[in-house]
Amino acid sequence: IFSIVAVVVEKQSRFVRFHAFQSLLVHVALIVVVVAMQVFSFVLAAVSGLLGLLFSLLFGLLGLGILGAMIFLMVKAYQNEEYMLPTLGEMAKNWSAGQ
Repeated sequence: IFSIVAVVVEKQSRFVRFHAFQSLLVHVALIVVVVAMQVFSFVLAAVSGLLGLLFSLLFGLLGLGILGAMIFLMVKAYQNEEYMLPTLGEMAKNWSAGQ
């Protein structure tokens, strides 16, 4: 929600807009990936309980990796560093510049 507010309200600071757009893009991508993985997990659980369990464990590990990545990005933003993720960072940079 903060990213949406920052994109709508902030008009002067390109730095803030960049990080807000990058955050929005990352979260949209994560929502799509999580929904797809959840559907796949349900299908695997229906086919084989063991496969569903293993995929759920993998899903948990992915969640920890995502949490680590979010913390890393927050630290970079706090250090006033414009850290760009591959693909999403370039999109965020173009959108924050108003292109």
